[in-house]
Amino acid sequence: MKNNEAPEARPGFRRIYIVGSVESFKTALARKLSHKYGLPWYALDHVVWQRRPQGDVKRCEEQRDKIFQNIIISEKWIIEDVMRPCFFMGLKKADVIILINPPKRRSRLSAMLRRLRQAFRFERAQKRPVVSILKSRYFWLGNSEMNRRDFMKKLEPYRVKVIELRSPQEIENYF
Repeated sequence: MKNNEAPEARPGFRRIYIVGSVESFKTALARKLSHKYGLPWYALDHVVWQRRPQGDVKRCEEQRDKIFQNIIISEKWIIEDVMRPCFFMGLKKADVIILINPPKRRSRLSAMLRRLRQAFRFERAQKRPVVSILKSRYFWLGNSEMNRRDFMKKLEPYRVKVIELRSPQEIENYF
């Protein structure tokens, strides 16, 4: 699934699914493409979790699935997620799937810098930027090669519409 084997994910696509591990720039890319092409953007974390000032509450499966179905039946969208199995129908409906696969060291640095920006309130945080969150992200990132193999295996049925990008520069050059 190399870049040159993938379809062109440019303005002609109306349904874009962005996948990758934590701290892989999915949100930044989704936001940028949404602004550039005028497509609505959805972070599937917000479908799983109901954000409240007093703390996040996990939605029941029925409510989560109903929200997700309303997203994917629409004609235009960008969604980004870590490839939760409950959202695989989105992979099938997508015109193009963008796999963000940065080097582990870049993701670790990004995780640390992001938590610092959130701690000093330069960036809005979904959850309080505490050390335990940073530790859990580092744990997930520590399994990045296993995650990469898992992503590739799950994306195999959709390989003709997968674009794999590894760095912000590759992403910028592509779009």
